[in-house]
Formats: sequence, structure tokens, C-alpha cells
Amino acid sequence: MVTMEKQGIPVVGIANEHFESDWKIAARTKGVPGTRYVLTSLPSNCVQVDRCEAAAEEEMFDKLVEALTRPLTEEEKGPVLEELKVERVACTGTLQEVNQYFYEREMTDGLPIIPPTEAAVQEMLTGTDLPPDYLVTKILPEMRKATVEKIAINAVMAGCLPTYMPVLIAAAEAAMDPDFHLVETGVSTGSYAPLMIINGPIRNDLNINYKHGALSPGRRANATIGRALRLILLNTGRALPGIQDMGILGSPGKYTQCVGEHEEASPWEPLHVQRGCAPGSSAVSMVPITGRVAILGGDDPQNTLRIAAQAAVVRANSDYLGSNIVFFVSPASCDIFRDAKWSKKDIQNHLYEHARILPTSFWGARLYKPTGRRNVEFFLGKEMAQWIFKQEGTDMPLPIVTGPDKFVVVCVGGHGMNQNAIFTCGHGTLVTREIKLPRDWEALVAKYKAREIERFRYTAKERKYQ
Repeated sequence: MVTMEKQGIPVVGIANEHFESDWKIAARTKGVPGTRYVLTSLPSNCVQVDRCEAAAEEEMFDKLVEALTRPLTEEEKGPVLEELKVERVACTGTLQEVNQYFYEREMTDGLPIIPPTEAAVQEMLTGTDLPPDYLVTKILPEMRKATVEKIAINAVMAGCLPTYMPVLIAAAEAAMDPDFHLVETGVSTGSYAPLMIINGPIRNDLNINYKHGALSPGRRANATIGRALRLILLNTGRALPGIQDMGILGSPGKYTQCVGEHEEASPWEPLHVQRGCAPGSSAVSMVPITGRVAILGGDDPQNTLRIAAQAAVVRANSDYLGSNIVFFVSPASCDIFRDAKWSKKDIQNHLYEHARILPTSFWGARLYKPTGRRNVEFFLGKEMAQWIFKQEGTDMPLPIVTGPDKFVVVCVGGHGMNQNAIFTCGHGTLVTREIKLPRDWEALVAKYKAREIERFRYTAKERKYQ
């Protein structure tokens, strides 16, 4: 619509009545604030033909004609996109009063924040050599500037230490990579949540948990790095729940979802090296996750992968084909694969061949196929569209991803039972960014290391008496 409007072609859109604020903000940020639209009670993605026809006749037709024929106003003839200006604000009061101030202005995730005082932000900025006004990226949907200082402000609010800044800068860049599809995943009804996977020496520098309970609360680095990313997306992109973030159910993963890869227990090269980073470097990989299935592995590779394939198919029933499937493999299962001499490619190929689904079982194919090949290609990708239309009238199963490499295999977790997990995403794919460290990194790590590991220093006997 925006492309057509900018070419002088009159267009009127149709929006569900609960998405009006989302429409207005999207139109403004794309430079066409006067774009006309008609509201309807018809749910998004409705494919009931009778219901659609009734809504078109009763709710929309006359309004569409009127909107297409009404003369343009002066504002609509030459809309001007004004860049959002964000001014510094100051508030005083108790910790509770400051938190209430931020909460009322929708600048928090609902949890208490650390007040971002000038002193706290200046300390946070010691975690990077970049100047405070350096523009890292602009965050969708409102395309506000994510400068180094704004990243530092949100890092303070989340409870981060200055040593986390290099990770957050790389994560902000990754979020705006076109392959991540933040424009869809940040505001989608599908309730996507970024999953961050940290690789390299920085895992141990920051005491990032990649062993027992890697996805659980308890470790400051995991909890606050993931949370800081959420606050960055919230306060610079302004994807507010119910206003632009239209997730139907939402996701607890949006609070925080950050782990390290257990490289020491893995029989394979680390994820970031597999994706082109140099050995010995540190990196963050991110993928927009919609769901997770926890699974118990079998006692041999085939059993383990049979269960993983079944879990992936269960998730694919409610997700888009063609995106990533992330397979978290515990150290116990890694041992099984190591003993059997299975490579990552072996695992990927096996899952690709066995994780398949009938075209008629996949909701995306049912939803978009009646509207034509172009819609199927747009939502599912050309490869999947070719599969779907090629199998017209047949029951040949489709692979749930476009290729074996779409299965992302990562060792995560502690030793014990061979418990694993399957994560799926819809729009967007895995993106990796190398983490660039400041010049005085070793001194910085030494300065804050004590804060990181203090709560883990006590012996069992000492803990008993605390």
C-alpha cells in the first residue's frame, strides 16, 4: 500500500477494528500518515468465504467506495514525515516513585527497573569504546534511534553490568538484520520472542549459564542481557503490547531468553564458528521463537532424532514452513551422538528426511493456497510454494523446512538425563553477529568479575548457615 500511495495510486486498506492504533502508527512511520483505511469486525486471517463476503457487503463496500472517491485533503496530498524527537526527562523521588513514573509512561516490561541515573549510565558506557551518540541502528516499528547511550540506559534499567554492553550492541544489530524479520516478529499476532545464544570466551567472562538450568532464572547475565534487549526493542521500537505488538497470547520468553552454548560438552564446532566466525571469537546468534517442546532423548541417535522429529512436526502444525528449527541437545545426548560418530550434518539430514507433514495438515497451506501462488510464496517462501502446488491432489509429505541447514543444532544444558528441546520460529531466521570487545576488556572483566560470581562462591556448608 505504501509503495502504491507514493506512486500516486489511490489505495484504501482494510484493518480489523482492534488494530486501528497499529495501522496509524505503521502508516506514520512509513511516511504516509494520511493513508486511508476501513475498519471491520472480521478477524485477521479469516478464510470462511461466507463470513468474508457478508462482512464485505455489510461493513466495508460503501466505506471503501467513499474512501476511494473522496477528494484528498491538503495534508493527504503532501504528507511530511516528522522524525520523532525524544527529549531527556528527569524525575525525583523514592525508588517506588521512580518506578511508577517509568511504568505509567510504558517504558518498562512491568517489572521494577534500576533508575538510569547519569552516574549509572556513565558507568555502563565504560563497557564500550564507542561514543555515546554513535548510532548502532534504528529499531522497528517506529524506527527510533538506538544509540550507544540509549542502549546503555536500557541496560542500566534491566540490571546489567558494563561488561554486557558489547553483547547488547551486537544483539541490537542482529535484531535489525533483514533476515531476522523484526518488522513481522516484533508486532506479529504470533507472539514471537528473541532467543539469544552466546558463543565464545565471553560466556565465561560474563558467567553466562549454559549448563544446568540455562533457561531458568538465577544467573544475572542471562536474565538481564535478555531483559535489556526487550527494553531496547520496547523503548526504541515502541512495539507496545496491544498497540503495535499484537501477539494474541504473548510469550513469557519476551521477558528474557538468553543462554550460552555448552561448547565444552559438544562434540561439534560451536554454532558461531559453523556460521562463519573465527575460532576463539565471541558472538551472539538470535532467532525469533514461537514455541518450545521439551523432549527426552532415546538411548541411540535414531531414537533421539525420532522423538525430535515428532516434536518438530507438532510445532510445524501451527507455524510457518521454511524457517528455522532449533534443536537444543543436552550433554548426555551429545555423548550418544559422539559415540556413534554422528556429525551435525548427519543430524540435520536425518531430521530433514523424517520431520515431514502432509500439505493438507499444515494450516499455512490451507490458509493461503486458496488466495493464489503469490500469497503462498510471500508467506511460506518460493521453495515451499513450489512443493505445495506440485503436490496438488497428492498426500506426499512435505519437509517442514526448506533444507537440512535450517535445523540449528546447539549443545545446551547440564549433565544428567538426555533431555533435549525443540524450538520453532515462523517469520525470520537465525542471525549471527560477532561481539566486538573494547580495548581494555581484560581489565573491565576483572573489575566486575567479583560481582558476577559472588553468589556462587559459598560452599554447601557455608550456605547452610546463611
